[in-house]
Amino acid sequence: MATSVVGIDIGESDIKIVRLTPASRRTIVSGFAVAEVSGGTDFKRLAAQARVLIDANGLDADTYALAIPAHLSFLRRFSFPFSSTSKIDQILAYEIEQHLPYPLEKVVIAYRKASQRKDGTQAIIAAALPKDTLTRLLEAFHEEGLPVSEVGLSVDVLDFIVKKVDVVLPSQSIWLDIGYERIQFMYFVDNMSTCYRSFLWTCPEQTVAWREINATGTCQEYSNHAACLGREIITTILATNPAENRMPQLVVVCGEGANNDRLLAALGDQFQGTVRRLEDFPWKGFDMESEIRRQRNRLAIALGLALRGLESSERLDFLQGEFAVKSARIARSLPLYVLAAAFSLTLICLGLLIGFNLRFKAKQVEALDSQMHQIVKTIIPDVGTGLSVKQYIGIIKERIKRLEEKKIVGGQQASESSLIETLRMFSLVVLNKGKIVLRSLSLDEGRVRVKAEADTFETVESLKKELITFDIFQDIQIKDIKAKAGAWKAEFNLELVRKK
Repeated sequence: MATSVVGIDIGESDIKIVRLTPASRRTIVSGFAVAEVSGGTDFKRLAAQARVLIDANGLDADTYALAIPAHLSFLRRFSFPFSSTSKIDQILAYEIEQHLPYPLEKVVIAYRKASQRKDGTQAIIAAALPKDTLTRLLEAFHEEGLPVSEVGLSVDVLDFIVKKVDVVLPSQSIWLDIGYERIQFMYFVDNMSTCYRSFLWTCPEQTVAWREINATGTCQEYSNHAACLGREIITTILATNPAENRMPQLVVVCGEGANNDRLLAALGDQFQGTVRRLEDFPWKGFDMESEIRRQRNRLAIALGLALRGLESSERLDFLQGEFAVKSARIARSLPLYVLAAAFSLTLICLGLLIGFNLRFKAKQVEALDSQMHQIVKTIIPDVGTGLSVKQYIGIIKERIKRLEEKKIVGGQQASESSLIETLRMFSLVVLNKGKIVLRSLSLDEGRVRVKAEADTFETVESLKKELITFDIFQDIQIKDIKAKAGAWKAEFNLELVRKK
């Protein structure tokens, strides 16, 4: 556990800092600081001002937690018929995507589980923060030497504070964090938050800052602004709970607006219920000095943020949790995993196919080599074995060349040359086919007799048709063709008669 935690509440026009130090059985508020700022979303200026406040008031700590206004994010509440975290991680991004003006890859999504009904329905509070906003925020505070361990929403911290207030709440209550320019609103029903909202502090006539109202406002002006605020709140409640017809029995106010008695009186008239400041309620396990007690309304968010940093309670944090980290790619992650698996499977299948194909080709080459050796053994029996096919072909070519160079006279020499030419033509056809195995071959004057096997009868017929195309054969006869016993092959005898 950290020895000290600093909570930094970044508002529209001010920045509040509280440091908490845990002690035995209690938590000590060991320092705080408040300053009005004009940074807005200029995070570098806000970080620099936070650094100045921390140095000036001795508020350095082990851990720094930030709370930003809810309007910087896209906040939604969902209900799912299951509470499994893994299932929520799978479906939440697709549910929230339809409410976003940005694509999913440009936001970071964080969520926390809220209430769960008896039927198992789980309520989820989810927020999407633009990645650019989060990146600029973290870089600005890192440059000032303030490593941030948590980035949450101030309205979610307000939800945490409600659980720390040591009081029994009525069935309906409204909690308001009223700033100079914005109001953050939360509606509780039966101790469960059912609605969050952040909106500008406006009225139909004009938009005014709280400083001007405090300085010049009359009771009537406060009544008008309170009426405007009441209509905003009631409209929000009815939009989220159409069947709601009861007014809240309690309105709790914190922030700068809690210190304005005339505004609280006007809110009481509008809601016709009890309006109380947050400082009116005791907090569990706190030791506070009198100075910070007087500032508790204004410091509520920073105080709750620091307290939450000391605990392990579930929270809406854009830096924490596996889902928050992977949210920017969740819409693509599942398809990427599927594509990776499919690609791996394709590579495996391709490898197997190549392996089988190479094995088949090797067998083909082996069969062709065997046939070549049989043919060479018949044509040139005086040549020994162990030579390559290329060497055998070279020997045959050399002998044919010698026969051509000789001026042969006499029928016997001419017949021999003729038979060699016949065998050469026949061997070329057999080698091209690649599906025929020679078993025996015999020669006599003008004839070649072959016993062979083929894979199919069609191969035998195609062999005959190809041999017919050579003009050197007078007759080609296929005899005794039949299926080989015990194998899917065709046996046949072939007789070639050369033209004289």
